[in-house]
Amino acid sequence: MRQRGEVMKRKMVASGVIIAAILAFSAFPAWGDREKAEEPRVNYVVRLRDGGAAHNMLSAARTAELALKRALPHGLCVVEAPAHTTPRDLERLPGVMWAEEDLPFKAAKTPNDPDYPKQWNLEKINMPEAWDRAGGGDPSVVIAVVDSGVAYRDYGIYSKAPDFASTLIQPGYDFIEMDETPDDAYGHGTHVAAIIASSFGNAFRAAGMAYSCAIMPVRVLGGDGAGTASSVASGIYYAADKGARVICLSLASPRHSRAVGEAVAYAYQKGALCVAAAGNEGSDPGYPGGMDCPADEGNYVLAVGATDYRDQRAHYSNYGSGLDLVAPGGDLTRDDNGDGYGDGIPQESYRVAGNCQSGFTLAWGEGTSMSAPQVAATAGLMLSIDPKLTPEDITQIITSTCRDLGPAGRDDYCGYGLLDAEAALEALGRSTWYFAEGTTRSGFEEWICILNSNDQDALTEVVFLMADGQLQKTGFTVPGKSRFSLNVRSVVGDDKDVAATVSSTSASVPIREPPSTTTGT
Repeated sequence: MRQRGEVMKRKMVASGVIIAAILAFSAFPAWGDREKAEEPRVNYVVRLRDGGAAHNMLSAARTAELALKRALPHGLCVVEAPAHTTPRDLERLPGVMWAEEDLPFKAAKTPNDPDYPKQWNLEKINMPEAWDRAGGGDPSVVIAVVDSGVAYRDYGIYSKAPDFASTLIQPGYDFIEMDETPDDAYGHGTHVAAIIASSFGNAFRAAGMAYSCAIMPVRVLGGDGAGTASSVASGIYYAADKGARVICLSLASPRHSRAVGEAVAYAYQKGALCVAAAGNEGSDPGYPGGMDCPADEGNYVLAVGATDYRDQRAHYSNYGSGLDLVAPGGDLTRDDNGDGYGDGIPQESYRVAGNCQSGFTLAWGEGTSMSAPQVAATAGLMLSIDPKLTPEDITQIITSTCRDLGPAGRDDYCGYGLLDAEAALEALGRSTWYFAEGTTRSGFEEWICILNSNDQDALTEVVFLMADGQLQKTGFTVPGKSRFSLNVRSVVGDDKDVAATVSSTSASVPIREPPSTTTGT
């Protein structure tokens, strides 16, 4: 989003300022010349002995081509080593009690829905890990689907989608027929709602993301998939007034609408986050920020583009300065995952598009319309954990935890990167601070000092942004009632102009000691 950097900077700088001193053995600099090492590297969990012996291990590690990844509570740390290294090699180092490979673990909460293995997009955004953190969300969180309606009931020619058997549906409205029965005659809104909250673990079809959150169906598109600015604006106002915390807008117009823009701003001020599809024209320089309406509404909306199975921008996905992030949108012309289907986003909808009497099936869709509900569902899970979050909070957390794609940092093709649902949930409860204009040029020393005044340990991450756009991260734990200082040069190296963000799970408060001229090294 435009101007988000400035907003985030003001917010974070105001958070706190306390100087702290050095805490021995809470974190270590990275060692080893990674640029010269072409051999694959492996992460090991290492248990260190207490006392001075640990420092001997750190000195020996310099010649063993090791690099510390992070320090953990209770004397553990993660060390990166060349692939030929064995646990026995590490255990020979002074101060090491034992070492083992940092084995991968899979999330335990895997749905038994038979079509879940076809949902490749959920693995891409770390959804299984997100379920372990938040489950399916909270029924008090309402996500409005402002679209073609939802197949939410059995009535007349309409049938309830079978995979909505346990989906909580809130009362909605039909701004096409102007009544309180927002049935779906087209199928698009049903597919979008199923991505967000189809039934989970019911041994049927596919799995919804925020499956315990409530869906509010708001119909603004007719049986041909078309609508008007007045109906869309009315739908947004309705959703915001009726308590929706997230409004999913998988619809677009290449022309700006003042009516829709004002409705989006109203929703934002009411505390509802609008998540909008960027559009599927492959961009047009004439659009505001490259985005279709309502994704062109700047800070009032989260604009979502699409990626394919390769984590590349989908060929149809709009791009530009207004793009905030991307999520899987698929590409039906490709089968890069080799499952025999086009790489669309699978979920429940009508067997025949536009025919509500054709029955239901697993349908594959593509487009930024499929990307937006994945972000909307993630926002719903975040609000389930912390209902006090504002639209600005959600936007900042989601964009700051994206997996970077393409050039380092934000770019016009992928925004801040690929949605990472698990990382967004993990970041809840963290405090973040921003520091600018540092340097490790010759003759200067710079430190970031952190004080943890709480009883619990503080998991802390520092992200350094160099002047050339490169990013480098380091993580460590500051024990309760402790303090720690990090030498910036030990992480980023010499002759770097660098900014930094510090985030922590506890009320630890950092301050950067500004670069000071030194006479030594």
